[in-house]
Amino acid sequence: NGTEVTLDDYKGKVVLIDIWGCWCKQCRLESPKLVKAYQKYRHVKFEDGDGFEIISVALDDDANDWKSAVTQDGYTWTNISEGKKWDAEIAKLYKVTSLPTNYLLDGNGKIIEKDLRGNMLESVLSAIKK
Repeated sequence: NGTEVTLDDYKGKVVLIDIWGCWCKQCRLESPKLVKAYQKYRHVKFEDGDGFEIISVALDDDANDWKSAVTQDGYTWTNISEGKKWDAEIAKLYKVTSLPTNYLLDGNGKIIEKDLRGNMLESVLSAIKK
């Protein structure tokens, strides 16, 4: 919708930066697990954060396909895309070479885990909650 998103907007929360593509089969298979974790942990207090948020960054170049996938997969959190596929700034900044890729940040913005798949995300969130 044209709104700029920065990590400063999420200071004090545990945040998963989820880098994906609507055309990526493995990304789409992970979607139900992200939705479940978000619903379960978004209001939980953690050791280094109050609440859990996800920022999904799509490496897509077709906005209609991307927005359709967001709706189909039930993503209710912040979703962004530069529309540049692998040339997206986040892909360069985080040196993304495969999808899905994700980074779990504590409430201070420090990366505490990377590439959490399957039940790993919920296991880590459960371990760091108060």
